[in-house]
Amino acid sequence: MKRVYKLLLCLFILFGTLVINTSKTFAAGVSLSASSTSITIGQTITFTLSVTDCYALINSASSNNGSVSGGSGDIDALGETKYVTYTVTPTSVGSGSFTVSGVYSAYTGSSEDQSFSKSISFNVKDKSSSGGNQNSNSSSSTNSTQSTTNTAEEVKQEDTRSKENSLASLSVSEGTLSPSFKASTTSYTVNLPADKTKITISAKAKDSKASVSGTGEKKLDVGKNTFTVKCTAENGSVKSYKIVVNVDETPLVYTEYNGNKLGVVRNLDGIEGPNKSFKETQVSLDGKEIPAWTSEQMNKTIVYLVDGNNEKSFYLFEDGKVTSKFEPISLNGINMFIVDIPEKNQNIDGLKFTTLKIEKLDIPGWIFEDKKFENYELIYIMLENGNMAYYLHEKTENTLMLYSDGFLQQFEEIENLKEKNSSTELMRNIFIGSTVVFALSTAVVGYMYFNFKKKSISAIKDYYDKKNQG
Repeated sequence: MKRVYKLLLCLFILFGTLVINTSKTFAAGVSLSASSTSITIGQTITFTLSVTDCYALINSASSNNGSVSGGSGDIDALGETKYVTYTVTPTSVGSGSFTVSGVYSAYTGSSEDQSFSKSISFNVKDKSSSGGNQNSNSSSSTNSTQSTTNTAEEVKQEDTRSKENSLASLSVSEGTLSPSFKASTTSYTVNLPADKTKITISAKAKDSKASVSGTGEKKLDVGKNTFTVKCTAENGSVKSYKIVVNVDETPLVYTEYNGNKLGVVRNLDGIEGPNKSFKETQVSLDGKEIPAWTSEQMNKTIVYLVDGNNEKSFYLFEDGKVTSKFEPISLNGINMFIVDIPEKNQNIDGLKFTTLKIEKLDIPGWIFEDKKFENYELIYIMLENGNMAYYLHEKTENTLMLYSDGFLQQFEEIENLKEKNSSTELMRNIFIGSTVVFALSTAVVGYMYFNFKKKSISAIKDYYDKKNQG
């Protein structure tokens, strides 16, 4: 039994370890590793930069012993780890190092830009030092030594290619770079007004042998736009410069509804129609084309607007103007839409118009003035077929049912029937109770009568027996 317990305990510990290991999360950041730190001249070393849950911008990747190839200017690793490889080909025997530097911004925790510089040293050996077959023949030995010496002299020659990968200038056609340009600064911001739709980026390398990419005219979207300019040195090392252009999202087209000023939302990233029947389109508002959605199923067109409190919502758009707010909701599994109820339609006899709270939603509707119907509320909503309908909400059971004009009459008939049934039940109970009481009373009286009669007869008998004896 002890062995069984030990086995179960080991399995439990193993399972817990697996659960803990599988639930680990990696901290955001960057790290550098190498395929080897000791090689023979003529071989290459592969360096791997790991980027975890952050956006990294690589400013430079260089080696003081040999040329560098591969790599990337920027890496976007949202919620994962991505790998970038660099290959270094050493050009001389001896020590060397590879360094990669830049900035990264974590997606979790602090989102501020953080500079990093990762470096790994390595050693390059002569081919002769790696060993080989020895030859006792002095001639062969001399030739081998001479060959080794010549090879060492060849590989010890410095890489004369330029390592300069900085920019001499960087500018934009709209707005101003912040901070001001410096060759050592690799991250900039430009803020532009809402009417800007394009920008031209210009840059020039310090070294005439270096190349520059990422410049030219760029299309701008509303909100945040990120561009990267890369300067590649003659030896292949790269420095990247990031420019974030923020275009003001303030609406350019406005309209009015119920005395409120509404602006057309320009940044529609992630905004889709309320259901699959709505398709993107364009409509004209005061002679200007604006984005919209239309549904053939509902025969409705909607637009996306923002009010003075910066609250964004869909609105019905009919005959070239806004006619109502349009809010998709779901109650009791029924998809429907809240729309504004015109003031002329708010007055209904026996009902009071107000704002109802149903399933934490604010919905315009009515409550009944008659206390008999205090558990009921009335709402007027739009269905998925585009038709309007009245629904009755029962508060205690949280149920919905279509409302009809005969509801009140039916409700009163039901209540009257309940009262009638209640009265009939009361009379029946009284009758049954009276019958039971009468039956019990009769039984008691009968018992008393027969018991008295029995005693009387016994007494008379005793009297005559005594008389006869006397």
